Amino acid sequence: MCPVHSYKDPLIENQDDKVERVRMWYEDIATNIRLIYLSGRLDVLGVDQIESSFTSLASNDGRSVIVDLSRVELMNSVGLGMMIRNANTLAAQGKAIVLLTPAPRIKRVIEIASIDELIPIEYNLSAALKRIKTNEETISETLRSS
Repeated sequence: MCPVHSYKDPLIENQDDKVERVRMWYEDIATNIRLIYLSGRLDVLGVDQIESSFTSLASNDGRSVIVDLSRVELMNSVGLGMMIRNANTLAAQGKAIVLLTPAPRIKRVIEIASIDELIPIEYNLSAALKRIKTNEETISETLRSS
């Protein structure tokens, strides 16, 4: 297992107090797969804190990505947009993204927006790894036939 690299976003101010909106850390679980952990709120303020770092981790290293959403308490259209942009970038590189273990409320948001048709959801790491492999093969076939 590769070492865990952490990235903690700075605190931002809201009306009530200083609040950490979102945290992000990752580990490279294989030479070609990165597992990114998110916790907190993927809303306008949270995504603004992490989007450039998330994109750098998710889309710039030529790895497929599993995003652990188990600690995400809120995701709105801004968070979904960040996932979609990175999924499209990864697909263009022949790589895949899988969402891992979203809470029921987060899963519902993803399903209402039909994002689960573009980015699959899995509930354990083994299934997510299998899905990455299957999706990479499908993407490669699609890119070859284009």
